[in-house]
Amino acid sequence: MTGTKPDLSTNLVGALWIVAAGFFGSSMGALAKSVGARLGPVEISFFRAFIGFSITLPFILHVGRSGWHTGQPVLQILRGVSASLVMLFGFYALIHMSLADVTVINFSKALFVVILAYFLLGETVHRRRSVATAVGFVGVLVIMRPTGSFEPAALVALAGTALVAVNIVLVKMLSRTDAPGTLVLYSNIVQAIVLVVPAYYYWVTPTWTELVALVGVGILGTLVQICIVRGYARGDASAIVPFDYLRILFATALGYVFFDEIPDGWTWSGAAIIAASTLYIVRREARLGKRLPEPQLPERVP
Repeated sequence: MTGTKPDLSTNLVGALWIVAAGFFGSSMGALAKSVGARLGPVEISFFRAFIGFSITLPFILHVGRSGWHTGQPVLQILRGVSASLVMLFGFYALIHMSLADVTVINFSKALFVVILAYFLLGETVHRRRSVATAVGFVGVLVIMRPTGSFEPAALVALAGTALVAVNIVLVKMLSRTDAPGTLVLYSNIVQAIVLVVPAYYYWVTPTWTELVALVGVGILGTLVQICIVRGYARGDASAIVPFDYLRILFATALGYVFFDEIPDGWTWSGAAIIAASTLYIVRREARLGKRLPEPQLPERVP
């Protein structure tokens, strides 16, 4: 893409991290869906944030003051609040939709990033990139059932995906002054604070089995963040992004085994359109020598 010989071993390692992130993310979604009908998205989101904070805090304390220092506290808070909404919307969608449908809609985040990068970051959006983005949103409409059997929760999933794109842009802005670990720490802190009151209000005492599932959601969510960060740090985005689409297969398999979900033709058609448009955007930006904002730290469900 850039005229230099690619480091296949480095890209392979990066791709493996992305595949692992996809598996952990799909598994997290399955666990959340299994307990969501009784516990609800608010309680699940709180556990996800609290456990994520508990896991990352010792590492930040080990680093010292540099791990706490942020040059943009307002943006950190804004990102934490938006990440909280991402989780709430995502877990709500998982409870009411199939794993595969929510996963495919989540891939449209790259399309929202194109729009937000133009308005918030002042990036130039060329004609071909604009057309590819429009085509991608056609894929989203296909998934949302043009036959009339529209699922209202799909709008919630789409809103959550748009907020993921907001997080990606905020990560790019915050990365200019703050370390990646600092972003993770503040995101989890703000999420836990934002969600603690709603969680208390909607609290349902979990059974031991449900508690294990909630802990699993928190651990898997943290692993997803780690894998994504390492994947994009090791490999070129244009080389490893295609491997992220294996999440669709993971979500489909888990949905079929545990929830008897079988994606229909609309889901597969929409997935193909979204995948084609986003891959075109990534590869074209690579040829132009640019890098799209990388989804290194934002939450994503599943």
